[in-house]
Amino acid sequence: MRAVLSGVLALALTLFANATAQEIPRVKPGSVVRITAPDVHGQSKQVIGTLVSANADTIVVTSERDGATLSIPAPAVRRTEVWDATARRSVVRVVLISAGLGATAALGALTIDRAGQSLPEAAKWPGMVLVGAGMLAGPSAPSWYAGNRTAALVHLGVTAALATGFAVSYCPEGCTDAEERTMVLLMGGYALNWLVGTVDGAVSAARYRRWVEVPPIRFRAGVMPLPGGQSGVGISVRF
Repeated sequence: MRAVLSGVLALALTLFANATAQEIPRVKPGSVVRITAPDVHGQSKQVIGTLVSANADTIVVTSERDGATLSIPAPAVRRTEVWDATARRSVVRVVLISAGLGATAALGALTIDRAGQSLPEAAKWPGMVLVGAGMLAGPSAPSWYAGNRTAALVHLGVTAALATGFAVSYCPEGCTDAEERTMVLLMGGYALNWLVGTVDGAVSAARYRRWVEVPPIRFRAGVMPLPGGQSGVGISVRF
């Protein structure tokens, strides 16, 4: 009789544990979370907001978009992620990166200028490397650091296009008025690209979020043998 009762109890606990295994995320109320769950059409949808409460049945979140309180059925949740606030991207660092690359390009230009006056032609190469690194990375590096890879690639593409324009329009023997205007426009476009790249990086840094998936608490229950031919119920918790 005891064996039968133990079996029934173990079965009940197992059913309960399995029902709640994937439904209780290890997140404290007040944390900023991103929950992935299916919508009414069965498609995955992400909800970002502040966690109010979470239990085996329902996860309650205050939506960041409109402030609405949403109740999400816990069994339907496919993924729970929490914002790692320690992984912020610094806006000040973005500006420093941009300024540092500008200083690198300026140092390279100064090196080339000095080399052209008193040093052999080979001495210009270090300056050219510095100028190239600073000018190429300047508009795109801030956005890349801030996690906005798309903006970084766009700025890099614009830089490459402007550099091509410089190469085509370069006139070492002296420029006509039209060629000078073209060079000025190219330089202005590059400066604008650098400025926008820095602003993009600063905005992206202010909005940057690193999401960390939170594994659920999992329960397991079962029947285990005990001395004297009796049976018992064992429960384990896996994190």
